[in-house]
Amino acid sequence: MSKFADTVLIFGGAGLVGIQVARKLAREMSPRKIVIASRYERESKEAIAVLKKESPSVEFRAAGGDIFLREEFTRLGDRETETTEVMQNDSWVDQIFQDVFGSLREDAPDNIRNRSLMVRLIEQEKPDVIVDCINTATAISYQEARLLAHSAKTFKDRMEFEIDTPDELIAKAKALDKASVETLVNKMEAIKKLAASEPRPGYSNMKFMDILLISQGIPQLITHVRLLAEAMKKAETRIYVKVGTTGTGGMGMNIPYTHSEDKPSFELLSKTSVAFAHTGLLFLLARTPGAPIIKEIKPGAMIGYKKVESQMVRRRRKGKVIALPFYKSKE
Repeated sequence: MSKFADTVLIFGGAGLVGIQVARKLAREMSPRKIVIASRYERESKEAIAVLKKESPSVEFRAAGGDIFLREEFTRLGDRETETTEVMQNDSWVDQIFQDVFGSLREDAPDNIRNRSLMVRLIEQEKPDVIVDCINTATAISYQEARLLAHSAKTFKDRMEFEIDTPDELIAKAKALDKASVETLVNKMEAIKKLAASEPRPGYSNMKFMDILLISQGIPQLITHVRLLAEAMKKAETRIYVKVGTTGTGGMGMNIPYTHSEDKPSFELLSKTSVAFAHTGLLFLLARTPGAPIIKEIKPGAMIGYKKVESQMVRRRRKGKVIALPFYKSKE
């Protein structure tokens, strides 16, 4: 790889794995340029500040934003957006649905290929090597699919109850029977109120239905890999290395972790399922004519820490701030 790694793009480059990959590449491969891409640009700049001191001969560039979304969704003015802000925008939710399930033809005017931050970075930087350190399975699978499904089912059942109207009542309403017309009007008002009600602040039942559709892991994953494949082919990328995940750190199905009290955790198994579906798609991509060399590494245990530091821990108790004891790490 050192023979042609002139430009390297690292997704998740400011994270635990990404910064170590960047450090090792800079020391041992001496590429001309390393692009550190992270969810937040400030994190990329912080990582580069450290890396420049260690490898001053390498050119580093910072890039920020969510590579799973349109570039325009990653910022509001001069600040980065959070996923919750994106999902609370009705027009953006509609566009995300189109991005996941719409056509990927390059000539389609609203094709995410023409708006994707990931595609733009790859085609602009034209990296010889991409090292993808983002935990893609986590990013795609942790979207509260189970909560959304339960909310949608409750909404659907209540909607069915309101819609269920006897034919006799409809016939009387058509004949302008005053009581029957009033009953149907009341039903319509109840349906509108139900649709607009918010099971969560900022999210109506109707919006929950949209978000449920776009939160499905497999359609998002397919779109992501297809965009990645097309962008790398156009940029003539030669190697793509994915740092994947087993979902459980190589352990079994009886781990609740912090996700729930279930054993196994629904969220954790969703992550594992997406992780191995991702492996399957990369397996296909590796056998596709014109694609770069594809390699995936799946660590089977916990990955270590980014840094060790000490700070004061504060906890509020009855309105007062209490400083808790802490210990400094040894040099």
